[in-house]
Amino acid sequence: MDYLLQFQINLFALASLSVLFYTIHKKTQKFNYARQLFMYLIILTALALIIEPMTWIFDGEMFIGAYFLEYATNFLLVLLAPMIAGLIISYVDFKLFSSKKRLQKRFHYQQATVFTLVLLIINFFTPILFGVSTVNNHYHTGDYRWISYLIIFVFYLYMLYMILSNRHKTNRITKHIFLLFFFLPVLGMIVQGFESKLYLAWTSIVISLYMVYIFLESSTGDVDYLTKLYTRYSYRMYVRHIIEEQQPFGILFIDLNGFKAINDQYGHQFGDEILTEFGIILKKAFHQHKMISRIGGDEFIVVLEGHEDLLDKHIKTTYELLKHSHLNIMKDLKFSYGYQKHEPMMTSDVLFAKADEKMYIHKSASTT
Repeated sequence: MDYLLQFQINLFALASLSVLFYTIHKKTQKFNYARQLFMYLIILTALALIIEPMTWIFDGEMFIGAYFLEYATNFLLVLLAPMIAGLIISYVDFKLFSSKKRLQKRFHYQQATVFTLVLLIINFFTPILFGVSTVNNHYHTGDYRWISYLIIFVFYLYMLYMILSNRHKTNRITKHIFLLFFFLPVLGMIVQGFESKLYLAWTSIVISLYMVYIFLESSTGDVDYLTKLYTRYSYRMYVRHIIEEQQPFGILFIDLNGFKAINDQYGHQFGDEILTEFGIILKKAFHQHKMISRIGGDEFIVVLEGHEDLLDKHIKTTYELLKHSHLNIMKDLKFSYGYQKHEPMMTSDVLFAKADEKMYIHKSASTT
């Protein structure tokens, strides 16, 4: 019971992380690399919250294996700190630059982890970071423990520099959340450095993760609220992902013909019903493909990974499904489209522009 009272803040933080993990687990997509990094952060922070109380529980205990457990838990706790700091910086970097390759070139900012691991190996022979007495199994801080804190602090300072120097790449709210992602862990680390029993080093990261989730991860909008297709944001993340993975693909840009006139004549509510029904039809016609998105208004994009030879068949299927729609107006609905295959060295913006151009050519031809 004494331990439950002593580490109740860790237990509360761990329970909060469990809820957060469960909440976003079903939303995580393979192509959403930022969210994958975020999930790794939750797992490692939860691990730190579990290990931290163990370092206190095993301290001074004299049962068989107690020395190993005390040393191992402190070893892992020291190593987790730079790992989590590197992942935090990786998350911010990806949010700013949206490049997995950029992170891979930077080793996901785990240089501090490697350096700390070297120090911990040295620590086996000379207790420069910490030591555990073989006589009474008590933990004591090494004379050079401050080095590991300094390394982490330097990395956090680099993150601050990266945020401020690239502030034009994001909006004001995101920039402020990134700054909290810097200040809260650093503040928690400093406070616990002066008073070890306050347990704020890891719980401050938990608070940061919740702030990031509320303002960034839960508000980006993976799925369109109306059609339940993917959003423009999801489309962009997915295309960047498969470009970096060098997978062959193309995009089909679709625009409904005469939709503005339908909105003007029947009202926006009826227009929303048409968009919703068209989204359902696209899911049926292109069920083999993962990314079907509404990028705004009456514009849609389908990412075709292979099977481009079946494009005409997909278009024909779409029109057949329109004819069998329960909405009578859908039976006569027409749409324009443009397909563009991704070519080597072609950016996602150029790809989008070329498909858009082809769609407008098709629209002009079909209305003349």
